[in-house]
Amino acid sequence: MSDLLASRAREFDDSAKVIESLKQEKEMLIANQKRLEDELVKAKSAPGTLLPADMGKLVAENTRLKGELETAKKQVETLKAEGGKKDAEIASLKTQIGGIQAELAKLRQENTDYQTQVAELTVKLKGINSDIQNPATKKPDSRLAMRTRRCAISSCATSASSSACSPPRSS
Repeated sequence: MSDLLASRAREFDDSAKVIESLKQEKEMLIANQKRLEDELVKAKSAPGTLLPADMGKLVAENTRLKGELETAKKQVETLKAEGGKKDAEIASLKTQIGGIQAELAKLRQENTDYQTQVAELTVKLKGINSDIQNPATKKPDSRLAMRTRRCAISSCATSASSSACSPPRSS
């Protein structure tokens, strides 16, 4: 998505450069036209300096330059219109990118939460598997049953202060 935005931004910059070069070309053509018109006025005021063939060349050059000027004006207008459309498109893309980034952040947080849950469940599963494999040493009921048997065997069931006969501590 950012490649598209960068591409559009480059196109916009390129369009701006083209507009600027066309403006400069337009100014040059206008200056050239003005110069030629001034020369034409001088030529008309100075009798006998221009031949009709030279006058035809100037008129042809003037017509050509006017055509180029009109073409350049049309290109400038077209590029200005395209620039406005591209600005709107860039703004839209920026909005879309903001939404996507927010969604990505939310999904990353959910992913972290799920990873934490998986880690907790894995620890519980390992504990349960360990309890299944070693039931006499892991289950509190089994430990209590073992201590009760030991107390009965060693005749310490009446002694409450004996550590071997005391109930197991919860971990």
